[in-house]
Amino acid sequence: MVALWQPTLVSVGMVGYVSKPNGKFITLLNSLKPTASHNIAVHELRPLSEYGPVDEVYSNECEVKPDNRRKNVERKIKTMVEKFKHKKHLDAPKNWFKSNVDRIVEIYGQEHQIQKEDLCFVIGTLTVSNYAMFVSRGHPDGQVHFDVHSSPTTGDRWGKFITNRNVPSDLRGPDYYDEPFPYDQISASKISPHNKVSGVAVLLSRLHFLEGGKLTWY
Repeated sequence: MVALWQPTLVSVGMVGYVSKPNGKFITLLNSLKPTASHNIAVHELRPLSEYGPVDEVYSNECEVKPDNRRKNVERKIKTMVEKFKHKKHLDAPKNWFKSNVDRIVEIYGQEHQIQKEDLCFVIGTLTVSNYAMFVSRGHPDGQVHFDVHSSPTTGDRWGKFITNRNVPSDLRGPDYYDEPFPYDQISASKISPHNKVSGVAVLLSRLHFLEGGKLTWY
């Protein structure tokens, strides 16, 4: 799944891309209703419903797999009131995306400076009412905890992160470097104000194309 540094309103069936480096999902169109787009060229696309079942299901659980492409970055996300919404069947989304991805690039590629591999078809969203995110690089033996305030005031942060870089030797993991860690120690966090967000997505499950044209999802 893809973590968004800037949680935003995203629905299953949306097509867009994750803007870098701010980590925000930019919606281009809704596959369920292309005719609702402000871009007239999108109206020629057939709706997702014509490609097969578009059932959606809700769950209170989702699996977050590590991103092995960023081995030196630790990411932790804590949320409250989680709702995971995802497509029950993927045949229709996959067929729709394969049929229309090239046309979407023609319409939006130059304006947004994106190519086929940047596009995402959203097949799952984890929406929350409160969130807290922490990212770190260069702290292989550090620990981070999130302390939830007992009575947070509306508009104030609902908790705080506490970090500890002095980890007891018996709790440390294996050493991978014989020399000092080769990266600067960098960390950043973001905590939502209590009861000031509603239904924003912090994690997305998506279809997207790899280099070479293979369609994959996670």
